[in-house]
Amino acid sequence: MNARADQHLLTASTLRGGSRLRPGLLTLAIFLWIPSALPGQSQTDHEAEYRFKAVYLLNFLQFVEWPDSSFANDESSIVLAVLGRDPFESTLDETVQSERIGNHPILVRRFMTLDELAPCHVLFISVSEKQTYRAALKRFNGFPVLTVSDIEGFGDTGGSIGFYMEDQKIRFEINTEALRHANLKVSSKLLRLARVINHP
Repeated sequence: MNARADQHLLTASTLRGGSRLRPGLLTLAIFLWIPSALPGQSQTDHEAEYRFKAVYLLNFLQFVEWPDSSFANDESSIVLAVLGRDPFESTLDETVQSERIGNHPILVRRFMTLDELAPCHVLFISVSEKQTYRAALKRFNGFPVLTVSDIEGFGDTGGSIGFYMEDQKIRFEINTEALRHANLKVSSKLLRLARVINHP
């Protein structure tokens, strides 16, 4: 199967219909060829990259457990926030549309600045915030928030999950100490697929 065909496997349309994404799709996504986000990258490749990252985010929700106190009730929304310039555009909304984690629907919110940031369960920090993202991590330190980014070195500086490129594939690293401080539990299945780092 060539790269172009692979990219059609996990587009937003694959996720529609109200059914939850099977965990096996995460394993598949790890090994698909993804163009690296380098200068000169075409707009189409950029959009494909963030389609896949949106799928990763949806999968992460299924492999991470929040404390019950994080939700007002059993049917309140999981809030997935994007901080900074949104690289997903409409893709993230399309990916999580009609999806539920248990009984929890997924609500996407966007914040351009740290001052606007409101409570959430997942915070994706855009590369536009690479100069200020540590302040966002500090704000949520000790709170049950899964922080995710593709800023270089994100996991090493206290983020929960960091995307990185290796052999033209999207990979991810998990900082288990950051998850412990956030009182979040992560499935061993997800850890087996990640590069694990343990320091704060």
